[in-house]
Amino acid sequence: GVLFWNLTASHPANFAASINFSAFFIFPLWFIPISAIKNTLDFVIFLKKFTSMYNTIKNKLKGPIFSIITPFNKKGQVDYSALKNYINFLYKHGARNFYVMAYNSRLTILNEKEIIKLNIFCIKNVKKLSSENIIICAEPYHCSTDESISYVKLFKKNGADIVSLIFGE
Repeated sequence: GVLFWNLTASHPANFAASINFSAFFIFPLWFIPISAIKNTLDFVIFLKKFTSMYNTIKNKLKGPIFSIITPFNKKGQVDYSALKNYINFLYKHGARNFYVMAYNSRLTILNEKEIIKLNIFCIKNVKKLSSENIIICAEPYHCSTDESISYVKLFKKNGADIVSLIFGE
């Protein structure tokens, strides 16, 4: 599954040391808000699934996490050739954990189509290097819960391991 993760309580630099998850989790094709847990059995099922997903990612996530910096060409468009070279460079020098960050990846200056294309491009290229690599994707800053769920499902379908969310004020 994909962990639906809130960064408001955990700075990216501290991610490997301390993962703070929000009250929402995305599993393949379904969404569980904490408020939907009505009885002990629901809680036990939820806890087992969450614990399994958490442990899988925690055990795979070793070493530093490298931010994907989005390069642009002279026309102001994402330079996908340079981006592929950057990802390959990081991988050849030991990177195994990659993070499309809202700010470092410049999502705040991209439109929705560009954000989706950038994330999917990064997923495909990181996983092409090794299916064991971890790719953390990001949705646009300030979108609705329904939009966030749509992004998480799309990124999961394309191979993301984690989706990062930064909730607005």
